[in-house]
Amino acid sequence: MREPFLERRDASKTGLPLRTRKLDQAAHAAWLYYIAGNTQEEIAAKLNVSRQAAQRLVALAVSEKPIEFRLDHPLRECIALAESLRDKFELSLCEVVPSDAGSGDTLN
Repeated sequence: MREPFLERRDASKTGLPLRTRKLDQAAHAAWLYYIAGNTQEEIAAKLNVSRQAAQRLVALAVSEKPIEFRLDHPLRECIALAESLRDKFELSLCEVVPSDAGSGDTLN
């Protein structure tokens, strides 16, 4: 009986299961896109795939969650607090905005 698709070996390339190889390629594509700032065309050229395949690889990386995004901005705390309040009080919308930094009262 044949092995399931996700477990078949790609012996001609690396000996790794096809799924593992595809996820490795997706992680590489995501790094090129989100970290290195490459376009889909540039990723396609670097990975020797079509632009559509590069797009699918980035989408796969997002759906499989091997990448993590972090917001490095002062509003990050406001956004996190708004989400926490929204969830805690079952709100449909909650926005938290920073106070005037010059006022001295950060809890306005």
